[in-house]
Amino acid sequence: MPASMRVDFHLKSGIGRGRFGQFDRADKLLGAALAMAEEGGLHEFAFRIERIRNGLHDCREECEALPQGAAEQEFPSESVREVSAALEHLGT
Repeated sequence: MPASMRVDFHLKSGIGRGRFGQFDRADKLLGAALAMAEEGGLHEFAFRIERIRNGLHDCREECEALPQGAAEQEFPSESVREVSAALEHLGT
């Protein structure tokens, strides 16, 4: 597999982990992507990864500052609320 594909895979995996709040895993994946990009001379990737990795710290701070219920939303329909409550109950 070409180096650019490996770097892109690790980059996108790191972004995905970060979006799900798994910041430690995201940092490791982005670090691996950065190392591969630098080793392969893929400078455009390296600059992009550095920028994203530096912003990861800000995202973590914002997520930790949000109150627990901030992401919850009110549903207009009673049936949607029931399904939402059932799904939430399954997760616990």
